[in-house]
Amino acid sequence: MKKLNTINLRVIIITVFALVCYATKINSQVIDITDQVGNVYTETGNDSPDNEGLEKLFDNDNSTKYLTFNQPVEVTIVATKKYVVSSYEIVSGNDEPDRDPYNWTLYGSNDGTNWEVIEVRTGEIWTDRIQSRSFDITTIPNGYSMFKFAMEVQKVDGTILQFQELNLYGTEDTSTSIDNFTTSDLSMYVSDSGNSLILTNLSEGESKITVFNIDGSLMLEQVISNSANVKLDIAGLSSGIYLIRVANGQVIQTQKIIK
Repeated sequence: MKKLNTINLRVIIITVFALVCYATKINSQVIDITDQVGNVYTETGNDSPDNEGLEKLFDNDNSTKYLTFNQPVEVTIVATKKYVVSSYEIVSGNDEPDRDPYNWTLYGSNDGTNWEVIEVRTGEIWTDRIQSRSFDITTIPNGYSMFKFAMEVQKVDGTILQFQELNLYGTEDTSTSIDNFTTSDLSMYVSDSGNSLILTNLSEGESKITVFNIDGSLMLEQVISNSANVKLDIAGLSSGIYLIRVANGQVIQTQKIIK
């Protein structure tokens, strides 16, 4: 009987170990981060022709493209959680190889102000049109909730940059919990008059509040210190859908509102 109990104990230990390994594998599963974004925007390349806007980079359709006449360009991706990026994919444009990204730097941030370099690429060449190329991150970066590509073309006098698709891959960073900063703690809503954005139960310390419109343009930015409840004046914003982003240290939350 004692021998049987020992065997059973070993079986239990092995089973628990297998379950832990399986759970760890699930938690570290590589996903397409760009399918989990809360917002994307560019402050330098908003001059795209019709049907060639920034959103085309993230529509999972290689037949569409993003084009800007104002390169070099910065493309910022705001995720809903913190992720550790492990690789990314860029699909070249359908024509004009001179418009392909040639040099770029990938940055990561958790507050939209302090950016850290994840990696730098120079002299990258595509050998075909609508060609997908993957790039592995050779270092182990920190977890970030925001990612920014600063890109330029090869030609010194080139003004147009274009490509079809951009995908970031990685795993969720569980080292700092963002789930503690949920809508059950923080509440945000538009006042009945439509002129104010009300935020309640903000965390202690400094909070950076940014408001983006549906096109990804920055409409409002304000830093609040040690105030649990805030009323922001949004009377100047037109009716529509907006993305509100609140960053407090390493904790970030995004939420859509309708004015």
